[in-house]
This record gives sequence, C-alpha cells and structure tokens, in this order.
Amino acid sequence: MTDYKEVISGFLKDNPQGLSIEDLSRKAKIGRQAVKVILAELKGEKKITERAIGRVKLHYWRFK
Repeated sequence: MTDYKEVISGFLKDNPQGLSIEDLSRKAKIGRQAVKVILAELKGEKKITERAIGRVKLHYWRFK
C-alpha cells in the first residue's frame, strides 16, 4: 500500500519553488481532495507552508 503522505512530502522536498494542489495531484496520481487532506495534515504538523498567488496556493516544505 502506498503511503501518499510520504509521496507528497517527497515531491514538496524535491521542488523548493513550491507546488499547487493540481501539480501534486497529477504527480501522485491521486485526487485533489485526497491531496488537500494530506496537505492539511502536514500543515497541522508545521512541516509545510503555503502562499497564495492569485487563485492558486503554492505549498512549500519547511526546511530547517
């Protein structure tokens, strides 16, 4: 079984320029709603940040 939380985390770590929900959905081959749930978990754990650019939110891994 694939751990999509790890997959999404990996994509964010590999793309410091940020990724949208649509980008993550396409790369991970899962629905946008599933990506939103995973991003909410990661944001709650303070592992990611997000920035709104127009109607799109870009998500970034928090490197320490």
